[in-house]
Amino acid sequence: MGKNVGTIERLIGAVIVGLFLLAGAIWLAWRGLSALSVTVLKATVLLLAAGVPTAWWIGWRLGNRESTATLHGVDEVATRVLNTAEHVASLRVGAHRAVKQGGNIFIAPLALPPVIHRSLDAGTDDIVDL
Repeated sequence: MGKNVGTIERLIGAVIVGLFLLAGAIWLAWRGLSALSVTVLKATVLLLAAGVPTAWWIGWRLGNRESTATLHGVDEVATRVLNTAEHVASLRVGAHRAVKQGGNIFIAPLALPPVIHRSLDAGTDDIVDL
């Protein structure tokens, strides 16, 4: 239970620090805006009002691009998986037909990459391949 208390205390502390930082940022913004003239404030509001649709359009465009890329990646992976499943199924059907016809099946051994076990030598901190 002591471990959870420390976590809760850290969370509460982070929330308090975040609130202080937010209050400081709001205070600084208020002081800065209070020092400006009415004309400058009107221009700032106009720029911010024009910036909202621009930011919305940029966000929509980037989101659309990312979703399209994600869907394309999902489609590509699904196509590869289905092609592999189809290939495995055709091999099984071919082997079953060969066994049913009484023929001999020869399965060629696959060339596998060499298995290398890497370990860290504790005395010298060298990587050793076994």
